[in-house]
Amino acid sequence: MVCHFGYSYLLATFFGVGLISWISAPGTCVSFLSILLWYFLSVLFSPSKIFFIILLVLIIGIGCYVCHVTNENLVVHDHQCIVLDEFIGMWFVLILSPNISIENWLLVFFGFFCFRVFDIYKPWPIFLIDENIKNGLGIVFDDIAAGIFTIFVLFLFDCCL
Repeated sequence: MVCHFGYSYLLATFFGVGLISWISAPGTCVSFLSILLWYFLSVLFSPSKIFFIILLVLIIGIGCYVCHVTNENLVVHDHQCIVLDEFIGMWFVLILSPNISIENWLLVFFGFFCFRVFDIYKPWPIFLIDENIKNGLGIVFDDIAAGIFTIFVLFLFDCCL
């Protein structure tokens, strides 16, 4: 496997977290780190929802590109070291779920659990994205689809409480 250590590789591996050999589940680790970053940005700067949405759109665009470049260089579709997509998917949940806030940790961690389940097991139609779109767009959008499923479950969960 040929690895090209450039900016794309650095970002796609979430600054090397996806390369740490003793982490058996780098996607889960980065999903958790995304919660911490979201929390600290929320507490330290109190940015508006619009700021987070704009940031998310930028990260999705950059993520599609760097995941595509890294995917091409590794010659393996959605290699385990590519974890920026998990960051994007979890931020999609944190930013776009109307029920999640820094005060509601139960919902945050339930969302984390649901997102990981949907991302790992890829139920229909998520697996269709993963199987049929073999580029950076597919790598990122199967996680966004897992995020959409998660937001739906969080909505149902919140309605039942």
